Amino acid sequence: MAPEYLSDFRPEVLGGLTLDEMVQNRMVISPGYLGVALAEASEFLSTVPGPHLNQRREGLRDWLNFWINHLSKFSPESTTLTPSVKLQRNLVDLAAAVEVDRSHGLTSGVLLLATGEGHAGHRSAAEYMSGVVDKVVYLFEPDSYFGQNPGRRRPFLPRTVILSLWDYWPYVGYTGMIPPRDVTEDMNVFYADVVRRTGVDLSFTTRGDPNLATKIRRGRTFDIRSIIPLTDTMQTSHRTKRLRPEIDLDDLISLLQF
Repeated sequence: MAPEYLSDFRPEVLGGLTLDEMVQNRMVISPGYLGVALAEASEFLSTVPGPHLNQRREGLRDWLNFWINHLSKFSPESTTLTPSVKLQRNLVDLAAAVEVDRSHGLTSGVLLLATGEGHAGHRSAAEYMSGVVDKVVYLFEPDSYFGQNPGRRRPFLPRTVILSLWDYWPYVGYTGMIPPRDVTEDMNVFYADVVRRTGVDLSFTTRGDPNLATKIRRGRTFDIRSIIPLTDTMQTSHRTKRLRPEIDLDDLISLLQF
């Protein structure tokens, strides 16, 4: 039996907000509403039954609870959405922004993320990148990616929330969505073209990535510093895990405590 993960959580406070509505209007969820949405998500993860309940509760501390506290420092707004200067409608708009930055002597680099739900590792990656380039770009996979890669864990948070989070993280300069890939197109060719179309100087990836040598050469230039150091942080998959096919010591303790 494959591991089961909690995914596709939909906060009630956001109603019927869609990703397309947000991206095309270059709007993100305002800090107050985003904090409430994360509080809903935190409550869900800390109460839904499962042998990994204690593990999920522990994982909330430097993830959702961190963001709830971080967002409380921003001025609350009365509207659900607020204009964004970071969120780009498409790769064409992103490339134009990157080119303007380049004309002012600013460098840029991109990281492609499957989920990027904001745990400490994701946050520290952006901080690291900002020490190498002036503008950090975070691009996220569309829903079709998970259909094409059934072995990959679907995100727990909706894309509307994930994109909004990074608007309030100072080390990220631009955000956007990776276009859908045709299943007939070679993955390496596709992602190389995505990075090329952004116009960024560097393509980043994390140390230990099996395709590291390929990924760090996709940008306009090459720099060994485009390898992001690994951090000792719990992966989001562990923070949202509900069941495991095997029973180990952690499972047994969790079951006894539940």
